[in-house]
Amino acid sequence: MPEVSVIIPVFNAAGQLARCLNSVCGQTMADLEILCVDDGSTDDSPEILARYAGRDRRIRLLRTDKNRGAAAARNLGLDAAAGTWIGFVDSDDCIDAAFYEKLLGSAAETGAEVAKGSLRRFDPRSGRSWTEELVNQNEKIRRHKAHFYCYFTSALFQSDFLRKHDIRFPEELRYFEDPFFAVKAALHCGRIALVDDARYLYTLRPGSATRTAPNRAQLEAQIQGSHRILDLLDTERADDEHYRIVFGFLLDLLLRWCWRTDASDELTRGAAKGLDDLLSRCRDQKDCLEIYFLDKKVEHRRWIAAALREKIKKDETHPRLSDLRG
Repeated sequence: MPEVSVIIPVFNAAGQLARCLNSVCGQTMADLEILCVDDGSTDDSPEILARYAGRDRRIRLLRTDKNRGAAAARNLGLDAAAGTWIGFVDSDDCIDAAFYEKLLGSAAETGAEVAKGSLRRFDPRSGRSWTEELVNQNEKIRRHKAHFYCYFTSALFQSDFLRKHDIRFPEELRYFEDPFFAVKAALHCGRIALVDDARYLYTLRPGSATRTAPNRAQLEAQIQGSHRILDLLDTERADDEHYRIVFGFLLDLLLRWCWRTDASDELTRGAAKGLDDLLSRCRDQKDCLEIYFLDKKVEHRRWIAAALREKIKKDETHPRLSDLRG
């Protein structure tokens, strides 16, 4: 039985796939199985996968009967995984060489069912990576585990834990399937081990959902997914604080849709209707809205403080006129 099963859904990723596979195959811990799920690719991805599988016996190739979406591809990988731990890497992303070694070490020390690294944006042209948010998600999770509602690919999960609580991806959603998985994991886990120097490098490419123009399918999936998450919070009887944090996350995303200047008026009206529906079924609308806006104020203060710290740091390293004069 391998220590870690790494699930990689692949759909028309020929341009980025080699970099992804190199980063996973080159991990400092060798006890891996690498489950590559070809989700009906029509480019050279199947040939690249076959070539890598021929060189590395740890790679297992799976294929869907047609393009069914990332959720179905990941669930297929979950069904086939034999590892004690489960990790996920998207086919256009990559990970640090010691990513899984560091996460496993922290999980062993803490007894956590989930071990999470940090997610960083990555520019493959320059090789530069950076944290997009001045206040990162791990800092929030340290305050409350409910803040683990996204970036699930930066984490490892005990396979027994996932199976015990039937934590899977909703296949009816083509977008917004990821938060459901992360929220359900956070609801059930006792502890999340956080490893800031284990880095998952997230690459934005032109054809990705986050780069494409806003469309109705994305909005409808987000609204539908938000209601699925609220159903989950109700069914699992999430405590009030956990509920408020996750509700604030869902509220924030729909508010961003309402403010998008690149969205059509029809989409903005649809987002406003979705926001109204979300608020109408809130467990405690007054408290949730109050906490959301208070948290936003605190968050903005932290952003400002972090930005000032960065500016001071840069100013200290910048040569002063007296230094230049000798």
